[in-house]
Amino acid sequence: MKIINEQKQDTMILATLINNNNPNYKKENKITMMLIFNPILIMKNKFKTVTLTCAILAIVGFMTSCNNEDVPGNKTNPSPEGEGEATWTSLSISFPKTEAPVLRAAADDDYETAIHSVDVFIYSGDDAHYSSHTRLSRSDFQDPVTSGNNVVYTSKPSTIPTTTGEKKIFVGVNLPDTSALIGNPAVELKNVARTFNNISSLVSTTNGITMTNVGDSLVTNTFTNVAANNVVNATVQRMAAKVTVAEASNINVEGVEGAIIGNLKWTINNFNTKSFLLQNIGSDGSVIDPNYLEGEYVAGDFVAATANSTFLTVQRGAGSSLTPSYANLDPSYTTENTSDLQRKKEITSVLIRAQFIPRNIIVQQNGSFVNATTARTSAATFYSLIVMNGAIPEIAFFEDSSTAAAYASLKNVNSNDIQTYQDGYCYWDLFLHDGTYNFQVVRNNYYRCAITRIIFPGRSTVTIPSPDDKPDVPTTISADITVIPWTEIALNAELLP
Repeated sequence: MKIINEQKQDTMILATLINNNNPNYKKENKITMMLIFNPILIMKNKFKTVTLTCAILAIVGFMTSCNNEDVPGNKTNPSPEGEGEATWTSLSISFPKTEAPVLRAAADDDYETAIHSVDVFIYSGDDAHYSSHTRLSRSDFQDPVTSGNNVVYTSKPSTIPTTTGEKKIFVGVNLPDTSALIGNPAVELKNVARTFNNISSLVSTTNGITMTNVGDSLVTNTFTNVAANNVVNATVQRMAAKVTVAEASNINVEGVEGAIIGNLKWTINNFNTKSFLLQNIGSDGSVIDPNYLEGEYVAGDFVAATANSTFLTVQRGAGSSLTPSYANLDPSYTTENTSDLQRKKEITSVLIRAQFIPRNIIVQQNGSFVNATTARTSAATFYSLIVMNGAIPEIAFFEDSSTAAAYASLKNVNSNDIQTYQDGYCYWDLFLHDGTYNFQVVRNNYYRCAITRIIFPGRSTVTIPSPDDKPDVPTTISADITVIPWTEIALNAELLP
């Protein structure tokens, strides 16, 4: 799918609880929620994160002189949280006309900003115990109306219960499942791992991208009868990271003269299935995921790419190494993945694949080894062996394993060193990092990779070699990184054998 209008700016949600007449109650409170796209760059430690920004301003619509009958919920509807005085709210969402997301099944060009549901979890007390949960979906909203430069969605008469007193608020947009949150304390948001077996749980062209509070804190506010004090500011960000890969127009292809190279493709490798809904940030600023520490690593938490994985085409650049425009690249998405030791087996990477057709194939004729007279024109399985020509290593290619084994015996090379390139496929790794070779993937970051150099033929299998080692610096893909909205991480990459 193509990401059109990629520079959609991040979202500010502005909610105000105001008084409104209602025939059922003497006083009712109304929350107005405004989503405004705004490119706010928030520096989080050494990471730049662009967040969807949400501000909820709540003004409790009653005075101390009101009697209990003035407050909905006090008699026929007891306080939903069992503390303080109850109130009801309804919701209105406003978008700038030029950047408005849609409260519907999103098209390919808007699912990254589409809002399909908004979940508000309210917690009370010093222990932040669960108080209430309200979900609003598309069916809770009336048809949109235009107001000035905004498109406004107003909810039907629905309620978000809360009470006076100190509250902590967690906001989730397009949450896939809320059942595990209901009734449980807020501490679980960043301490209990959630399992996402594949990225479709968090990213969907139908259901949008899951977004939650930015950072590791809930919004805290004490609701009183003083309107000016009832202000809550919160931010949300996408739980997923985005990745694209392009071939730079000035790419250097090296390694084997005269070889034919084609079908350059890529896929996400070592997908982390464990995430916290709320980011867990350590005292040193490190983003900590559920398997961050050495003793927490479980191989089964990660999904490795295979030869049968879905590979996307590495698109051709034009002009500079950072083109084509990121708005026209086919993306893939992955989960947050950080590691204290940053070993290859623990970090997320991009697996690059291409088909290689050697120019010179060694064959046996009359007991001698000679180059084939007919050059290959289509990809097929071949075999390779590195032999020494004096002090210089050379790579030899063969059409069949028996010829390769005989040649290895002639050159006194171990036949176990013969590499088999099934269907001509060869592989390289791009270990994603933040530009300083801090190998990690952080939510709401966009890692845009431009391949500037390839040395063929690469390795013959998808398996990452030396998985217990940290990637070299520079690694098999070296990169310069810049940051733009969606927190783009742009990588200029070299693919080395």
